Amino acid sequence: VLVTTKQQRFAIALCRHAGVNATALPDDMIYGLGQYKKKGDVISDQMTAGNYDPTNTHFFEDRWPTLAKCLKDPRLDGVNLYLCSWGYVAKTELELAQAEPRVNVISLE
Repeated sequence: VLVTTKQQRFAIALCRHAGVNATALPDDMIYGLGQYKKKGDVISDQMTAGNYDPTNTHFFEDRWPTLAKCLKDPRLDGVNLYLCSWGYVAKTELELAQAEPRVNVISLE
């Protein structure tokens, strides 16, 4: 499942360009702008629908406020959370994420 704030058609095009084919990630598993209310809702709904274990679910995000909301959502307990440090992250937000045991900060370096 891919959840993004980009429009679905652009996300599909980017995936296909990157070599991720429709067998590996079908179009209907790509959720884009306007298809959901909150990313946490999509993650929770997909875990329920697919009977996925939260510990086998990974959520990558480039905005700290979104991850902070996920931390407060009991439906997402156990989900692996990652903050992409090259995204829209201020230094203070990066420090908050690094202090949070449930969040792994990742970088391109």
